Amino acid sequence: MLKTVEATIDEQGNVKLVEPVALPKPARAAVILYQHSPGKSNAIGV
Repeated sequence: MLKTVEATIDEQGNVKLVEPVALPKPARAAVILYQHSPGKSNAIGV
């Protein structure tokens, strides 16, 4: 099953999910980086 969640990544590469995610067991994830313009929201419309 695929699920999309929103997260932020800081300059050191630490990933922080915007909302908690409950999983029945550990899972792998793919990360897609979106660039955004300064002053605009970094929210992702999914």
